[in-house]
Amino acid sequence: MNIFRLKTTLIVLLVFFLFSNSFGQVAANEIRWSKDRTLEWSDFKKTADDNAPVDAWAWIGEFYGYTGNKDANGKYALTFETASAMRPDSSWVKINGKSKQILHHLQLRFDISEFFRRQLLAALKAFTYTDKYQEETQKIYQRITQQRTALLKVYEDQTENSKAAMFQKKWDDYIADLLNSNYTLEEALAKQPKKNE
Repeated sequence: MNIFRLKTTLIVLLVFFLFSNSFGQVAANEIRWSKDRTLEWSDFKKTADDNAPVDAWAWIGEFYGYTGNKDANGKYALTFETASAMRPDSSWVKINGKSKQILHHLQLRFDISEFFRRQLLAALKAFTYTDKYQEETQKIYQRITQQRTALLKVYEDQTENSKAAMFQKKWDDYIADLLNSNYTLEEALAKQPKKNE
């Protein structure tokens, strides 16, 4: 998914390596998460899958890119950019599936993605990199993505894809709390709604 481009520059008397990972995965027509902009049904551009078990689907994911350098002492310093984005051309809704309830449910998936984007950025910044920085950043990305996928499964199971109103409200409050806090990932996961509560 990620394309890595290595650029090397030699500076007089010092060997100074510049490198970058393209952030071009977030295309111009993709919608980046913003607290000031929620999803609308007009954002769902793909033809609906009428055989799908759900009424709507939003393609949402986290992306990262970086620039960095290796100094003469062999130390690596990376600067990161991250985004949570929704792809309209990969998102769809059935003709009879446009309800406020479902749209809100999908917006919360986007909000969950934004929380994990923040966790991804924190994890990427905290790591000490070696000459295997490409593998190291990918492993961090994969770990965060796996944790996000696991949390989304619990979200979908408990809310029954928006049909269980009581649990939807619990998740509304939970995700709002996460987005307005500085919880570590471990703290956040420990606070997630439980089915028997």
